[in-house]
Amino acid sequence: MVCSGLETDPFMPLHNFPGITSFKGQYVHSWEYKSPEKFHGKKIIVIGIGNSGGDLAIELSHVAAPNLEFKRLQASKTALEKVQKG
Repeated sequence: MVCSGLETDPFMPLHNFPGITSFKGQYVHSWEYKSPEKFHGKKIIVIGIGNSGGDLAIELSHVAAPNLEFKRLQASKTALEKVQKG
Protein backbone atom coordinates (compact mmCIF):
# COMPACT_ATOMS: atom_id res chain seq x y z
CA MET A 1 0.00 0.00 0.00
CA VAL A 2 1.49 3.31 -1.07
CA CYS A 3 0.30 6.37 0.84
CA SER A 4 1.64 9.47 -0.86
CA GLY A 5 0.23 12.49 -2.66
CA LEU A 6 -2.71 14.78 -2.11
CA GLU A 7 -6.28 13.59 -1.52
CA THR A 8 -7.35 14.10 -5.11
CA ASP A 9 -3.97 13.60 -6.77
CA PRO A 10 -2.42 10.24 -5.80
CA PHE A 11 1.32 9.94 -6.29
CA MET A 12 2.86 6.49 -6.81
CA PRO A 13 6.57 6.90 -7.58
CA LEU A 14 7.27 3.23 -8.32
CA HIS A 15 10.54 4.13 -10.07
CA ASN A 16 11.84 5.20 -6.64
CA PHE A 17 11.15 1.81 -5.02
CA PRO A 18 14.29 -0.32 -5.30
CA GLY A 19 13.35 -3.90 -6.18
CA ILE A 20 9.86 -3.06 -7.49
CA THR A 21 10.56 -4.74 -10.83
CA SER A 22 11.10 -8.09 -9.10
CA PHE A 23 8.31 -7.63 -6.52
CA LYS A 24 5.69 -10.32 -7.14
CA GLY A 25 2.97 -8.86 -4.94
CA GLN A 26 0.24 -6.37 -5.64
CA TYR A 27 0.68 -2.66 -5.04
CA VAL A 28 -2.18 -0.33 -4.33
CA HIS A 29 -2.38 3.39 -3.60
CA SER A 30 -4.27 4.45 -0.50
CA TRP A 31 -6.52 6.52 -2.77
CA GLU A 32 -7.91 3.22 -4.14
CA TYR A 33 -8.49 1.74 -0.67
CA LYS A 34 -12.13 1.20 0.30
CA SER A 35 -12.15 -1.53 2.97
CA PRO A 36 -9.80 -4.11 4.52
CA GLU A 37 -11.62 -7.26 3.32
CA LYS A 38 -9.48 -7.95 0.24
CA PHE A 39 -6.35 -7.83 2.42
CA HIS A 40 -7.52 -10.53 4.84
CA GLY A 41 -4.71 -12.93 5.71
CA LYS A 42 -2.18 -11.26 3.40
CA LYS A 43 1.31 -9.98 4.09
CA ILE A 44 1.16 -6.21 3.94
CA ILE A 45 3.66 -3.40 3.80
CA VAL A 46 2.51 0.21 4.07
CA ILE A 47 4.86 2.76 2.55
CA GLY A 48 4.23 6.32 3.59
CA ILE A 49 4.85 8.30 6.73
CA GLY A 50 1.79 10.53 6.78
CA ASN A 51 -1.53 10.15 8.55
CA SER A 52 -3.04 8.03 5.77
CA GLY A 53 -0.25 5.48 6.10
CA GLY A 54 -0.60 5.32 9.87
CA ASP A 55 -4.39 5.05 9.77
CA LEU A 56 -4.33 2.29 7.15
CA ALA A 57 -1.57 0.35 8.92
CA ILE A 58 -3.73 0.25 12.05
CA GLU A 59 -6.88 -0.78 10.18
CA LEU A 60 -5.07 -3.42 8.11
CA SER A 61 -3.36 -4.87 11.18
CA HIS A 62 -6.72 -6.36 12.16
CA VAL A 63 -6.97 -8.47 9.00
CA ALA A 64 -3.35 -9.03 7.90
CA ALA A 65 -1.49 -12.32 8.16
CA PRO A 66 -0.56 -12.97 11.81
CA ASN A 67 2.79 -12.04 13.32
CA LEU A 68 3.53 -9.21 10.93
CA GLU A 69 5.44 -6.16 12.02
CA PHE A 70 4.08 -2.78 11.02
CA LYS A 71 6.45 0.15 10.63
CA ARG A 72 6.29 3.45 8.86
CA LEU A 73 8.89 2.92 6.15
CA GLN A 74 10.41 4.72 3.27
CA ALA A 75 10.57 2.63 0.12
CA SER A 76 13.52 0.27 0.17
CA LYS A 77 14.60 -2.96 -1.45
CA THR A 78 14.91 -4.55 2.00
CA ALA A 79 11.32 -3.65 2.89
CA LEU A 80 9.96 -5.20 -0.33
CA GLU A 81 12.09 -8.33 0.04
CA LYS A 82 10.89 -8.78 3.63
CA VAL A 83 7.28 -8.91 2.47
CA GLN A 84 8.05 -11.34 -0.37
CA LYS A 85 10.02 -13.76 1.83
CA GLY A 86 7.62 -13.59 4.75
